[in-house]
Amino acid sequence: MPPHHHRLPITTAYDQRYWCHHCDRTDLDRDNDLDVRTWTCSSCGHPVLVDLDDFKGNATTVERVPARVIIRDDYVILEHTLQLCLVLKSEEADAGGGRWYLALQGQRGAPVDANRFYNRIPR
Repeated sequence: MPPHHHRLPITTAYDQRYWCHHCDRTDLDRDNDLDVRTWTCSSCGHPVLVDLDDFKGNATTVERVPARVIIRDDYVILEHTLQLCLVLKSEEADAGGGRWYLALQGQRGAPVDANRFYNRIPR
């Protein structure tokens, strides 16, 4: 089955362009130029940047990272609405259980899979 038929770890409905700042590659092809399981560049292994746009006035550039690398005061973009949210709390939910606790401004805090991907505004 071609890679683009696999269920992706995060919605790509608003994705417009993928690019790698590290090796200066632009307009990467999702199926051939990046690893969508880790959202990294196939050439250099660094995280790719993703230009998002809902064509309703919400456009931004993000990097896709797992919950476990998000820290307090990061900003994330919600995947279905492109709403900007400040991270209020980010910590391991249970020792060794693979769960992560995330609290986002304006959202109810909850345990999530530590490897669940989020759209983070690059630091």
